[in-house]
Amino acid sequence: MGVLSDPAHLQAFHYATTSFSASVLNNVFITYYVEMVMSVSKLSSGWFMLGQIVYCIWNSFNDPIFGWLGDTRFASITQRRVPRIRIGGPLWCLAFVVTWFPWGTADKSPTLAGLHFLFTMIVYDGTLSFTLVAHQALLTDMTSDDAQRERCNMWSAACHLAGSFAVFAAHQLWDPKDLRAFQMLTLGLAAMALLGFVVTTTSPHITEEYGVSGKIASGATEDQNREPPTPPTPSLLKFIRSILKHYNFWIFVAVGLFQQFSCTFNTNFFAIFLNALTGHWMPRYFKSVMLLSTFVFPHIGTIVITPLLSKYGKWVVVKALFALRLVSAIVALYICADLLHVPVTTFFGASPAGDTEVTQRLNHIQTTMSITLLVTGFLVVNRVLTECVCRMIPLIVSDLVDEDFVRNNRKMTMSSMYFGCHALMTKPGQSAAPMFGWWVLSLYGYQAISSEVESEGAHGGGEPEPSGGSNGAIWFTMLQLILLTPIVMCAIMLVIWQFYSLHGRYLKRIKTTLERNAADWVV
Repeated sequence: MGVLSDPAHLQAFHYATTSFSASVLNNVFITYYVEMVMSVSKLSSGWFMLGQIVYCIWNSFNDPIFGWLGDTRFASITQRRVPRIRIGGPLWCLAFVVTWFPWGTADKSPTLAGLHFLFTMIVYDGTLSFTLVAHQALLTDMTSDDAQRERCNMWSAACHLAGSFAVFAAHQLWDPKDLRAFQMLTLGLAAMALLGFVVTTTSPHITEEYGVSGKIASGATEDQNREPPTPPTPSLLKFIRSILKHYNFWIFVAVGLFQQFSCTFNTNFFAIFLNALTGHWMPRYFKSVMLLSTFVFPHIGTIVITPLLSKYGKWVVVKALFALRLVSAIVALYICADLLHVPVTTFFGASPAGDTEVTQRLNHIQTTMSITLLVTGFLVVNRVLTECVCRMIPLIVSDLVDEDFVRNNRKMTMSSMYFGCHALMTKPGQSAAPMFGWWVLSLYGYQAISSEVESEGAHGGGEPEPSGGSNGAIWFTMLQLILLTPIVMCAIMLVIWQFYSLHGRYLKRIKTTLERNAADWVV
């Protein structure tokens, strides 16, 4: 409690309670919504692809729309972000609850099941974007001080960590054949999330001082009780022209697209891969712990690496995380190939169906503990490293807002619009990831054995049992997805990230300019 007596830490904590709410809601949603439509609603591929396409379009465009409105039309000189969290937070909780109460199943009411999927994806993402774009922009608008931003990010990581335990409870109660206990849990989680939103939106410590407080250094107001006029914001066309010329923004967007794909792919398919590859032998409780670890460790990692951000800079830390993911994936690939007694090049082709010995080993991969422990261990490591990068995205976008503020001599930050435009360009990766995974797994007949896999996942524990069928092609495809996807993604991101120049001396020059000219801006 001594730490929370410090106003800086108290502000950071109150800011971070919304991160707790977001963690509770979104971690459960992204972990189980694909399983929900595959194992409960049993949605057809047509409805799923249609839903993802609609979601991709809506998910991409709602962020810049909400961002632009938040920076202009809905903007108050003293508060642009908090009122939106106050409205969007409760609606997000409601949309989360609706997701887990399907209107029908594909075998009985395919149209109702499909419409429910479309409805929940649109409403859930709309309320999420409306709330989080405001919350992310609030980080920029509260302060221009890097130390306080990193403090807020550290507290957000801690609150995210606390919210991640919702996934453990969800995994314990998840049963596709009987959702009642899981549904009751979602009602309780929504209530907890609502409390987090209330703390942020009612806190006297949450002030929007940087670029929005309304104090003009050039002269005092005649009436101290009267809110001064809002500084002019650029026209949409003028802003588009300026952001098109923002080199570092587009470099980060290119990296962000692949990063978003990686984060979403890992989250959506982790539980599926875990249940499929561990079968009966791994106890359900242990699976829940592994799933929880993928949500907990990234936030512990964020807290641990926060001092490194000040010492080495965000650019170096992000590059190191990309390199670590790439190396770990290559090592796991070589070890897995050795355990299967196949050349590494085998993973770059189709399933080795012609090799009877390899096919036999793949058919019984669930009982080969060395392979399953290697792969599940790598799944955890890869997801943790991926999420650590995701936790730093708000800090990097805040730097880009600062650069835009200086380069264009603005009188008001365009932070919401920057977060929105970043989402516009990167969110397609959020839809492409589940579509890609669904398509590949369906191609090799995963849906035909999904009920068996879910049953094993729900009742794991006991002696290892052979999979009992010729599922080697599916297991091999899963190994390819698990090991090759991060290799390709990280190699691409490492190359692109080399061209990002907002670091080192140039970033220090931007920060110095901000501090030197602060008295001439709205502060």
